[in-house]
Amino acid sequence: MSEPVNTDPISLVEDAMVAAVAKAFGIGTAQSKLRKVETVPAALSPEEWGARLKISPAVYIGFLGGQAGPASVTRIEGRFMAYVVTGNSGTDELKRRRGTVSTIGAYAILAVLIPTLGELRVQGVGDLKFAGEVANLFSETFDKLGISVYSAEFRVGLRFEAVPDISAYANFTTFDADIVLSSQLPTAPIPLPDGTAAVESTVTLPIA
Repeated sequence: MSEPVNTDPISLVEDAMVAAVAKAFGIGTAQSKLRKVETVPAALSPEEWGARLKISPAVYIGFLGGQAGPASVTRIEGRFMAYVVTGNSGTDELKRRRGTVSTIGAYAILAVLIPTLGELRVQGVGDLKFAGEVANLFSETFDKLGISVYSAEFRVGLRFEAVPDISAYANFTTFDADIVLSSQLPTAPIPLPDGTAAVESTVTLPIA
C-alpha cells in the first residue's frame, strides 16, 4: 500500500525544509557535505544523539509546536528547529565545531543553514523566517559521546482551516486469531480438548 500524500501544513513545512537543506548541501551527489538530513519527532536524548555519531555530520528537522494569536483559533505560529550534529571518534571538539580539510564543521553548516531556511518559501503555507536564535547544546555527556549539537529555530504561520482529504487512507479490516497457551508445548500451540482456544485476539489492520 502506497503512503498517502501529506498536505497538512506541518508536513509541508518539514518536507520543504528537508528538501532545501538536502539541495544546499548536495545530498545524493558526490559532493555531498552531509551524511543525513531528515525529520525527528523532537529533541532527542543524549544517547539517541550519540547513536547518530556514525552518520554525522547531519541536520535534523523537528516541529516544536506553536501558539495561536488572540484573533485566531485556527492559525498558529509554528516553531521548527533545525539541529546540527557533528561528531568524531576522538575528543577533539574543535574539529567538530570548525571541521577539517575533509569534514564540514558545525559552524560552517550553520552558516549555510540559516540563510537557506531563513528565506524559504513553503508553497501553500508561507515564508519561513529565522527566529533569531542559535543555541549551543554542549554538555559533558555530548562531549564524552564525541558529538556536538547546535540548534537554530525557524517560524512560520500555520493555518488549519481546510478539511483534510482522507480518501487516500486505506479502509480497515479485522484479523482474528486464536491463541493457545500450553505449559507442556510452549512453542507449539494446540487446541484445547473441547476445540476452543485458550486466548482469542482481535487486531484491526489496514487493507493493503
